[in-house]
Amino acid sequence: MSKLITVAKSDQNIGITMNTHGMLIAETNEQGEIVCVWQANHGNRPKPVKGAAACLSAFGSFGTYGAPREAIMLWLTHTVEQKT
Repeated sequence: MSKLITVAKSDQNIGITMNTHGMLIAETNEQGEIVCVWQANHGNRPKPVKGAAACLSAFGSFGTYGAPREAIMLWLTHTVEQKT
């Protein structure tokens, strides 16, 4: 069973954080739950994250968009835990 991470969507400013490694973009459903995180490296099209563990280890160097940084980190952590 897949666990979805819920993101507050009201008037909360989710902002964009700048980076050196690329962007992690949260895709959310109508309820504000993260259903996928996409990785966009400089100059390339975004793709769904395949290496969540690698993204977590370099998380500080990624910018984030679409959800709070903490929610994206939690989604990546949960994805890694599901695979172990």
